[in-house]
Amino acid sequence: MDCLNGSTRLMVVSDLGFTTNPLGIFVHPSGIERPLHQCVDVMASLYGSEQGKQYQVWVDRVASAQIGSDTWLVKFDKWELSGEERQCCLTTVLLSSKVGQTPVPDGFTWVHVHQTWLGGSGSVDQTTWVF
Repeated sequence: MDCLNGSTRLMVVSDLGFTTNPLGIFVHPSGIERPLHQCVDVMASLYGSEQGKQYQVWVDRVASAQIGSDTWLVKFDKWELSGEERQCCLTTVLLSSKVGQTPVPDGFTWVHVHQTWLGGSGSVDQTTWVF
């Protein structure tokens, strides 16, 4: 996440709030549930916190399926590398199409995010895993 190393404008991070359903839920790989908007707020508060450190986030094995007229299910592996520690989780996201609707005129709203640790991944400190 470029916002943690400060290379993304803070305004871009704040705009994520417009793309989350007000009732949306994020299920952390440890099983803890949080409102999606709270996760965006936490991300904004961590802006630049990893500046000067090796920190990368990437996804692979992305697959998507339209499961309703305006609903999509997306699955991918999300990787985080912080220093020497590498973690991976399977991420499943439920998105709702908001074509022509405000505040996301031509995009998607994040409705639900569920993550599960993969292959022995898992942080000892659960507070370091943001999204």
